[in-house]
Amino acid sequence: QRAVRVELAGGTALSGDLLYSPPPGHTRVADFLNEPGRFFPLWTESGELLVGKSHVVRVLEMPQA
Repeated sequence: QRAVRVELAGGTALSGDLLYSPPPGHTRVADFLNEPGRFFPLWTESGELLVGKSHVVRVLEMPQA
């Protein structure tokens, strides 16, 4: 689980968690986001969102609590 801030084209920003089980040696968020597929799930306080990768400007990892 990684807390992230996703910045989208147009200025919208989403905060939430990425939940994934990385294979050995591929623990970076970038590895997860570079996997095949046009969308990725983001769990927010409002529920699960599917984020279109083509709209993402950048993803920032937030400090772990």
